[in-house]
Amino acid sequence: MTAILMLSLVVFVGDVGLLKCLQCGGFTRLIQDAIIWYSSGDTMSVLHFDNVDNINCVLDGRKELFVVDKKDSHHIDFDRLEEGYSSVDVTNVDMLKYPGLRDIPYFWVDLFPGDCLYLPAGWPHHVTSSCGRSLAVNVWFAHSPWFDADSCAETELSEFKALTQYPYSSSNEHLRYMKVCVILISCSERFQDVF
Repeated sequence: MTAILMLSLVVFVGDVGLLKCLQCGGFTRLIQDAIIWYSSGDTMSVLHFDNVDNINCVLDGRKELFVVDKKDSHHIDFDRLEEGYSSVDVTNVDMLKYPGLRDIPYFWVDLFPGDCLYLPAGWPHHVTSSCGRSLAVNVWFAHSPWFDADSCAETELSEFKALTQYPYSSSNEHLRYMKVCVILISCSERFQDVF
C-alpha cells in the first residue's frame, strides 16, 4: 500500500502546474520547494513566518488563513523565534499572555478550490483546515527585488507546465527526490506485481 501511495504522490506532483504568472519574470530560477499539503480536517498550523516568498493554492476543500503584514509583526510575541513561530493559539488568544495581539491589524482569508494566495517572505500567518478534507500546494521561491519584464515578452507561457519540469534552487529538493526514488525502487522490488 505504501508503494502505491508513494507512486501516486510522485505522479500527482507531475500533475501540478506552475501558475502562468510565475513562468516568466525570473521566478523559475528562484523556486525553492513545492510542498503538497493534505489534511483530513480539523488541523491547524502554528502562527509562523517563512523566510521565502510563498504561493499557496487550494486544489480541494477549504483553508482559512490569519495573515499579518510584516510591518505589524512586532505586535506578535515570537516566543519560538529560533524556529520561526509563536505558540499563541490565534483561535483562542490569551490577551494577558499576548497583549500585543489586542489591536493588531490582520487579514482573514478563505481559500477554496482554484484559489491561490501570495504570501511575501516574513509575513506571519496561521493556516486552518477545519471544514473537512483539503488538498493544497505551496510553491516557495526566493524573494527577488526585481522583475524581469523582458523575459515575459520573450517567453511563451504555457497553459500547463508541470512543477517537476523546473529546477529547484534548494539543495533539500535533491535529497528529498533521492529519498523518494529509493523508496520507490525498494517498494517496486517488493511489489513488482502491483506495478
